[in-house]
Amino acid sequence: MAMSESEAPQGGAANTGGGRMAAIDVLRGAAIVWVIGFHLAVNLGGLDQVDDHYTRVTSRAGDLDVFGAAEALWHLVWRLGYQGVPLFMMLSGFAITLNALRSPERLSPLRFYGRRFKAILAPYWIAFALTTATLLALALIRSAADGTGFAAELRHNTFSGEAPYPVDGTLIFAGLAVIPRMLSADWFLAPSPSLWFVVLFLQFYLVYPLLFRAMRLAGPWPFLAATLAITLGSKVPLTASHQGFGLLFDWWIDASYLPFNLFTFGLGMALAQVFTDDPGALRRYTAGRLDALLLVYAGLVVHTGGSLAQGRSGLISVVSGPMIILGLTMVVLPLIANTSGERAQGRSFAALASLGAMSYSLLIASDPLQFVVGTMHQADAPAAGWALLWVLYAPVLLGLAFGIERASRAVVAIRLGRATGA
Repeated sequence: MAMSESEAPQGGAANTGGGRMAAIDVLRGAAIVWVIGFHLAVNLGGLDQVDDHYTRVTSRAGDLDVFGAAEALWHLVWRLGYQGVPLFMMLSGFAITLNALRSPERLSPLRFYGRRFKAILAPYWIAFALTTATLLALALIRSAADGTGFAAELRHNTFSGEAPYPVDGTLIFAGLAVIPRMLSADWFLAPSPSLWFVVLFLQFYLVYPLLFRAMRLAGPWPFLAATLAITLGSKVPLTASHQGFGLLFDWWIDASYLPFNLFTFGLGMALAQVFTDDPGALRRYTAGRLDALLLVYAGLVVHTGGSLAQGRSGLISVVSGPMIILGLTMVVLPLIANTSGERAQGRSFAALASLGAMSYSLLIASDPLQFVVGTMHQADAPAAGWALLWVLYAPVLLGLAFGIERASRAVVAIRLGRATGA
């Protein structure tokens, strides 16, 4: 997802310098837990409509059913976990821009491209290899158990959770080549499926030097307004298709291409500029308990409006994405503005910061486990098997993530070393 303010992925596959903000790592940790929780919720229970979750919360609260309302709210939070992705995008725009503004060196496009592309693509191909190997191994196990053909198992009996995931050579090629993922809905979730966002980040990195210069010339607020205009303008023609349901029917286009998501990155960039110009100004409006609570409340209102607008027909769906990320940013802004230093204080924050520092690796590690869950669903595994899975899930996830982290560091360090020698 988002890269660290150093030149490494979130875990720092190649920590080549640059300071870290504790708040950014804490928020990354919270976001990765949110995303993985969403994947688990989908794998175990499928996807209910967002509206239904909100209705359950309000109806049970209206009945003064405190425990029922709390349970409904819990399920709503995990149902919205996919929104951890735009939160990562905003944090990435913030962290990269903050690092560029604080650097004594002028932003060099070639050096920026080299570092960023290596930092995101080396872990991506590790993820592709790990997930593809898992898919092949599970298909081989199923084939041996059922006496069916290996290719048939890949195409017909591969499941991510309870969702079918037909695998063939074209899908594997799309994942290996990266770019084809943005050309078809069938290829969008190619192995490793959670890393669909990589093609979006590659586009952002490609134009970032131009975006950075434009923001410096125009100022943060005109720049942010321009990114919002581009995002909304891009969504309007897509929305007009399919009787006004274009964003729902062609969701993969909306997710794959930068213009549809430019406001998300631009919001992080503009916030970093404001934070750098006068961090005291942000603190003045967010440090007070009442000010912070009012900002969080307003953010939740905006975020709820965006969540309920998503997937609806007509132009109202155009504003849903910008409203969601604007609301989330308002909610987390007091933490960003008022947390200083490189280390998070408190055990909970320190734990989240540790997860945030390796969140890319955690996301990579979670993909193979989704297919293990899918095979267990297909095999109608007994309760004892499921109990063993949940006992081992977190340790295996963390163990895989640590291994991926070390491998990513080693690969990027070799490539950076060769570049330095050259």
